[in-house]
Order: sequence, then C-alpha cells, then structure tokens
Amino acid sequence: DTADVFVETINPDDPLQYRVDGEWRDMEVRRERIGVRRSDGTVDQVEEEFHYTRHGPVVARKDGKAYVMALPYMESVGLTDQLWDMMTAKNLTEMKAALGQLELMGQNIMVATVDGDIYYQRTGKVPIRAEGVDPSRPIPGDSTDNDWKGIYKAGELVQVENPPQGYMQNCNVSPFAMMKDSPMRLGDYPRHVYGAAESPPHQRAAMAVEILDRTAKMSVQGALELAMNTEVYGAENWQRKLKEVWAESKSDLDVSRDAARLYEHIVSWDRHSEPQSLGALAYYYWKGAIPGEARRADRLGGPPSAQLSNEQWVESIVKASEEMVENHGSVDVPYGEVFRVGRQGADKTYAVGGGNPGNGMATLRAIGFTKNAEGVFVGRSGQTSTQLVVLTKPPQSWMVLPLGQSDHEDSGHWDDQAERLFSAGKLKPTYFMDPEGLKAVTETHKTLDYEPGS
Repeated sequence: DTADVFVETINPDDPLQYRVDGEWRDMEVRRERIGVRRSDGTVDQVEEEFHYTRHGPVVARKDGKAYVMALPYMESVGLTDQLWDMMTAKNLTEMKAALGQLELMGQNIMVATVDGDIYYQRTGKVPIRAEGVDPSRPIPGDSTDNDWKGIYKAGELVQVENPPQGYMQNCNVSPFAMMKDSPMRLGDYPRHVYGAAESPPHQRAAMAVEILDRTAKMSVQGALELAMNTEVYGAENWQRKLKEVWAESKSDLDVSRDAARLYEHIVSWDRHSEPQSLGALAYYYWKGAIPGEARRADRLGGPPSAQLSNEQWVESIVKASEEMVENHGSVDVPYGEVFRVGRQGADKTYAVGGGNPGNGMATLRAIGFTKNAEGVFVGRSGQTSTQLVVLTKPPQSWMVLPLGQSDHEDSGHWDDQAERLFSAGKLKPTYFMDPEGLKAVTETHKTLDYEPGS
C-alpha cells in the first residue's frame, strides 16, 4: 500500500489555507496550461489552478475539508535508472541493489540467476505510517503526528531468498499464494507492507502450485508444456459430482439424446481444453448453464453440491445441450471451433486451446477472449508475450507471439506464429547468445551505417 489520502481542515475565511498543528498554513498554488481539443478540431489553451498542501495535491473538497493525495513517487525521477541497473545486473547482489532504489510501483518481482538463486520481493515505496493511523481511510492531516515517518527500506519489505520449496510462481497473487506453505505470512509484516490478504490462490495459481510442488525435477520439454498447459483446474470435482447425480437420478431421467451425449462428453473428458476436445466445449456450456451463484460458489473449482438439487444438475445438462444445438447445430463440437486466435478483423483465425473463457474455466495458459459477429471467441488478451528461460551458462530461451512478427498483412510473418505455433501450443527458440543458430534461420540481412552529423 504505497499511497494515502489526507483530509485537511480548510480555513472558512480563506479556501487556500489549511490547518496544521492549530495554525493556518498557505497552500501552494500552481498554474498549468492544458490544451483542450474542441469538436471542430481547434485546440484551446485552458489555464487550470492546482492547490497543494504539504501532503500533496488537493483532489476533492467537501464540507470545509480538502482531500489530498499523498504519493511517495510524486517527485521521483529515477525509474529509468533503476530499470537500467536491473537489466544490467550480473548477479543477485546487484539485482537487490537495483531494487533497493525503490522506484518501481508496488508489485511482485521474481528473480532467478544462472548461479541457481531464486528471489522474490514485493517491491514498492511504502510509507511508514504513524502509530494508530488507519491507511484504509482518509488520514486526518491537521496534526503532524499523523504524517509519514519515512519510507521502508527494501530489506524490510516482504521477500524470500531460495525458499526450501525450491520454486515460486506468481500470476497476480499475494506472497501467501506463491508456493505451498509459503514462509511469507501477513502476521510477520505490517498490513500495509504485506499489501494483500492471505486468501486462497485463484485457479491458475492453484494449478501452478499443484504442478510445481509435485515436480522434483523438470526437463526443458516439461517446462515448455507447462507454459502451454491447458488443464482446467478443479474440473474433476465437477465431473465426479455430476456422475453421482446422474446415477442417483437414472430412474427418473427422461432426457434427449443430445443431453445424454453431452453428459458423456463431460464425464469422459480428460480435463484439458485442447482444440480438438469435445468435452471441453461441452463442459464450458454446461458450467454456463449452472446458476451463477452456484457456479461461483467455490472459486477453486469444487462443486457447489450443497447449493444445487439433483434436478438442477440435470436441468443444467439439458439447457446446455439445447444452447449448443441452437448455436452450433450439434453437441459434438470441438473447443477450437469456437475458441480461436488470429488478427483482429482478419478473415482467417486458428483453433486454440486453454485460456480463461469464463464459466469457471481457467488454465495455466491464460487467454482472454472476445466474441465476434460470427459467434466465435477470438483471443484478445492474456498470454501475449510468453517466454521460457533456462538459466544455464549461457542462458537459453524460447518464446512465441500470439500473432506474428510483422504488422504488414502481405508479410509471411503477419500471422504465421498464430497458425504454426500459438494455435498448436508451441514455442520457438530465440537463439539468444547463439549467433550460429540465428544465422541458420535468418531470411534477410541488412546493415545500417551511421554517419556522425547526418
């Protein structure tokens, strides 16, 4: 938590004065000219006035109070220097020194080195709050007793070096959810330093921890497969419950052939949303037919058995089958026919597996989809810059772009990676520090000559 709002008491006789320790103090007034474009295309230069207290800029006024945004980055200009130092660090000691500049906004930083070290820091320029202050609410600014007492040093932030688990993962989760039995606990830090709750990991993080925790060693091929993993977390719990309900209701069932076939697709599914999978799309439609509250009852994929009656479970299968037939003409439709990847607005798209399509389905392979005019979901976000790095000496790496290297439609590299790699769930070598390997796949060579003074 790197920012606060202070509430100042305004002098009723002078709106540009505020109270500090029983005395009125003048606000700083800054005037800025801002270009405002009008509907006819002309630009007017409008002068605006901004008011500052010792805590920062006034962002709102109400009932004799001014609300002031306090941000420790307000005068910071060293982010570029820190990023340079991070990118050129040659070992963990140098990386820690770079992070110690505290120019990055609050976020998760994971570091690995060719020496075999792994390190995590929940970085950020975190103010030291006064005793008894609640930073979740506007802080009374009248007394200097409530002012910040400094900034936490990098060594005081949440961090771990070479945890005994031997791994760490983060896909926008708290330190608590980064590994099994995480040593980074809320009780060991001030709440505004920890900056998160000890809540269970979401589906992607839970799947990552599950796989990494049971894996003592991983080959390069295993890591490549992990980056493109399409297993839907928690689906086995839903399958198990559905089987139980179906068996219990068998004597009362009078469902259509389509509904019965949809059921078979789901319970025989291998829980991977591969492009050719019939079970994956059947599961997607079925989960979508379950009432929303029940579907979201367990964010980690467990079945809401206490919330749905057997009749509702069966009804959801019937409803899903009817929706599939209405939308696609059949319940025998592969996942990749509906979930695709390709250029926005392009005529051609390609089947893709995995992603987070909604309806409680999530995989390690994160892809967000948008439905187009033809009813097809095309990848639009998520796994946009996947890279696998093996920290040998020298390092090796593989990567994939979801579309292609070129933005020119007439280029052979406009959507070749979408077709040949991303759709197939593959990565390609980057030839990092491998000039001979790069030379073997180079298509064109151009030399740019620089002439000083030109």
